[in-house]
Amino acid sequence: MSPIFKENDSTFKKATMVVLWLVIAIVALKLIAFLLHDVLPPLFFIAVFIGPAIWVFWNAQERGVSKPLAWALLVLFTWVIGLVIYLIVQSDGSRRLHCPACGSEVKREYTSCPGCGTELGELIRYCPSCGEAVQPGWEFCSSCGRQLDSPCVKSSPVA
Repeated sequence: MSPIFKENDSTFKKATMVVLWLVIAIVALKLIAFLLHDVLPPLFFIAVFIGPAIWVFWNAQERGVSKPLAWALLVLFTWVIGLVIYLIVQSDGSRRLHCPACGSEVKREYTSCPGCGTELGELIRYCPSCGEAVQPGWEFCSSCGRQLDSPCVKSSPVA
């Protein structure tokens, strides 16, 4: 599953997109309020206040983010502020990689696999263009499609 934002998107771009989504959501809610003014209060409360917290909990679990319940509670109690913080913070490289030797899930910052002890610095490579992890032997990056200079390019991830 891909994240909402790409890892190399700037914080300004992320914040701008979140604000744009919020404006669109507010306009849509105003239209719904006009059309369903008798039924709206319970639906409004659920959709606007509890819905984002439920979505954050589900999204954090799907992406393997630590403490998804804490993120959901943050969004529940702070609403838009917590949602913006979650979207910006958790889109910055929180996705996990898999050890090429045993397939265990590993974080980018790990130097060795917790499942088998394999040194990851020698096995996990990064695309020089987009910074995504590429497997040894790949000739093209699966994220941006760039042809890799050599199948075993060893470099650090793009910041």
